[in-house]
Amino acid sequence: MKIKIATLALVTAGIALAGSVNAKTLVFCSEGSPENFNPQLYTSGTSVDASAVPVFNRLVDFTPGTTNLGAQPGGTLGNQPGWHGLHLLSAQEREVSEQ
Repeated sequence: MKIKIATLALVTAGIALAGSVNAKTLVFCSEGSPENFNPQLYTSGTSVDASAVPVFNRLVDFTPGTTNLGAQPGGTLGNQPGWHGLHLLSAQEREVSEQ
């Protein structure tokens, strides 16, 4: 009889603990937190990893060995009329805005 009660207690405790483990959210902790998401202001490794590489990587590509613009992921770049060269639009954005 004592073995059945002990087994029942262990099974009940196991079920209760299993439910609480599944209810928790996933927490990810990297080696540090970025100070800012502006790579011009902060140049620490965590800030650059969090902002500069994903956002600014391959925004403009150059042909190897030259200063000529190569193929960009967004297509060709061109100036939007009326912005005096301050805003660059890719060919895909131009097609969407003209519709």
